[in-house]
Amino acid sequence: MYLKSLTLKGFKSFAQATTFSFEPGVTAIVGPNGSGKSNVLDALAWVMGEQGAKTLRGGKMEDVIFAGTASRGPLGRAEVKLTIDNSDGALPIAYTEVTISRTLFRSGASEYAINGETCRLLDVQELLSDSGLGKEMHVIVGQGQLDSVLRASPEERRGFIEEAAGILKHRRRRERTLRKLQAMETNFTRLKDLETELRRQLKPLSKQAQVAREAQTIAATLRDAKARLLADDITSVQAEIADLAGAAAERAAARGALQDKYELQQQRITSLEQQEHTEQLDAARRLVVEFEAAQSRLQGLQSQAEQRLQFLAGQDEPTVIPNRVTQADVDRVSAELQRLEALVPEAREAHAAASIAVQHKREALDAVDKEIAAAAAALNAYEMQLTKLGGEHAAAIRRQQEREAEHSRRETAASAATSRLEQAEAALKELETAEQAGGSTTAAASDLEQAYNAAGETQTRLETERDQLQAALHRAERDQVALQATHTALAAQLGQHDGGDAVIAAGLPGVHGKVATLVEADATHTAALGLLLGDALLVADEAAATRVLQHAAEADLGRVQVVLATAAPEIDSATTAAQLSPQIAEALVAVGAVHAESVITAASGVKALLHTAFLAPDLASAQRLAATLSGHLEHFTIATSHGEIVTPHTAVGGSATSKSLLEVRAEYDTVTAQLDTATAVVQDAKQRWEAARQAVQEAKTRAAELYRQLRQADSARAEFAAKWQRAAAQVEAAKAEQERARGAVAESENRVAEAAAAVATAAAAVTEFEKQPRPTVEHSVRDELAAAYEEARAAEVEQRMTVQRAQERARSAEGAYRRVR
Repeated sequence: MYLKSLTLKGFKSFAQATTFSFEPGVTAIVGPNGSGKSNVLDALAWVMGEQGAKTLRGGKMEDVIFAGTASRGPLGRAEVKLTIDNSDGALPIAYTEVTISRTLFRSGASEYAINGETCRLLDVQELLSDSGLGKEMHVIVGQGQLDSVLRASPEERRGFIEEAAGILKHRRRRERTLRKLQAMETNFTRLKDLETELRRQLKPLSKQAQVAREAQTIAATLRDAKARLLADDITSVQAEIADLAGAAAERAAARGALQDKYELQQQRITSLEQQEHTEQLDAARRLVVEFEAAQSRLQGLQSQAEQRLQFLAGQDEPTVIPNRVTQADVDRVSAELQRLEALVPEAREAHAAASIAVQHKREALDAVDKEIAAAAAALNAYEMQLTKLGGEHAAAIRRQQEREAEHSRRETAASAATSRLEQAEAALKELETAEQAGGSTTAAASDLEQAYNAAGETQTRLETERDQLQAALHRAERDQVALQATHTALAAQLGQHDGGDAVIAAGLPGVHGKVATLVEADATHTAALGLLLGDALLVADEAAATRVLQHAAEADLGRVQVVLATAAPEIDSATTAAQLSPQIAEALVAVGAVHAESVITAASGVKALLHTAFLAPDLASAQRLAATLSGHLEHFTIATSHGEIVTPHTAVGGSATSKSLLEVRAEYDTVTAQLDTATAVVQDAKQRWEAARQAVQEAKTRAAELYRQLRQADSARAEFAAKWQRAAAQVEAAKAEQERARGAVAESENRVAEAAAAVATAAAAVTEFEKQPRPTVEHSVRDELAAAYEEARAAEVEQRMTVQRAQERARSAEGAYRRVR
């Protein structure tokens, strides 16, 4: 992977689009001062996600946009595209070339893109982090910064080295992961607090749920009470309706009786009107008679006038009474006058007799009319009473029928109420049976609540154990990481190549390896033994030693020290100690030193090398021992665990001593063992933490399941309580309805009995009344009397006319008599 091209447009001094093509290897950009070489480096840093304006040698980020010149105006945006060759697949993307672009607008908006697809800055950083080019994962040494790099502190150099080794990206990821873990830990803590708070609120909520259930029970009782009140109101209203219906029937019967009475009154009125018409007819007849009499008088006068006119018309002379009227004429006229005057009293007597006859006939007719009226009134009263009794009987029958229908309805309602009561009791019993068969919901809820509380306590305990195990795991991992770093450093020290290592790597025959790696000794003496043995090689014989020295000289490997494995016969440690003088032995014991040959297990040549070597705990002890040894041994070497070496004529020490190979090897073995132990501890801690985590998860799952079951049990308990309350309320309501229905049936039975008694009473009254004789009205006698009355009236009129004619003739005769006298 390498940078293939860089395109700048509107970035700092590059107003026009400028493309730099790169090849694998080192690329140098040369040019005079101010030509924009540093801007190319700024563009590289900027396109890879640099966010600091000062790093880009500017005051603010908008300074990277071309600001314009005297001949060219400023631009509105800056754009940089970086193309990376990814033929080796270093970037985790399925392209052989990857183009990363960044655009900044003068408004402050910024855009990133990978191969033309808009993305986030984090996407660019994640893509480049795997190649070591991400944010803070590449090193750009700018102008004038070389001296600061050369004078960098160890921490800064470590940063450069980690960047070169590709560690920094993992460090950044680790930091991000730690931040995420910290955020998750914070959220987890908040979640635990929330869970604790919710658990603390569960008890009040449980009490509230209990209150709600009691409220539901009270509401059911209230609904039942309201239903009972409504049922009682309905029964009362139905009774009132029945009473009103009975009253309406009675009123209808009374209305029928009144209607019959009204009809009888109408008949009577008609009869009276007919009677009144008869009287009016009689008056009219009298008027007719009077008119006829007047007509007769007028006709008589007319006849007399005509006769007189005829008489006067028959005379030739003027109407003058002649003087020749004789006495005979006078007598004759007088006799006629007397005769006519005698007829008038007779006619009057006949008229008076006719009038008396008319009056008698009228009185007889009036008497008959009174009798007929009395008979009609009696008949009317009879009919009215019979109609009244019949109406009462019919009303009683209707009332009986209505009450029987009402009784039938109430019996049906009572039967339905009994059926509903049986159904309600069966439903309640079935509900209780199902509750007993399926287990009491109350007991189940109580058991589940106890189990849930126990599960919560178990979860809390397991979470505490998990947290403790997690903390122990983190400590073990930190120890493991520290040991791993120490182990890596020691391995690096052991792996440093010097002449001995090159000889060993050459694989020359007879070379066993470095003496320090082949010696077994107590850990307390490894530092001092390392100083004595150094980097010497252990070879099998002199021929092998010759080959080693020749190879080192030919290969220019520097100085190489060899030790012959068979340089001297193996000396027993006890023999060696016994050969030491008593003064030397006492001195060794006095200063706490030991003979080097006696504390190692190695080849005889190595022991021969250490035959006159001693190990002291510190420099003072070594000096006291050297003073004693100087009187007994010509050559000796004393080494301390602090790195000092004392001989009869020299002493080596100070603070710049480094660990010997033997010491490094021993420490490496110790650290390796510790690392193995730490690794085992980490694995065990991981297993225990994983087991604890799984246990916590199982506890959470168990608690969640118990909580769900508890909620279901609470819901089932509440549902059962509600169903039981409804069923019990329905049973109570059905019982109350049955009682009301039975009371209504008993009441209706009494009302039906009363109605039947009333019907029987009314029927008996009708029968008893019908036994009485029915009044009759006879009209034939009146018809005969009316005919006789009419005849008498006609005779009286005729006699009146006769009287009037007689009077007229008498007056005419009297006039004639006066004229002839």
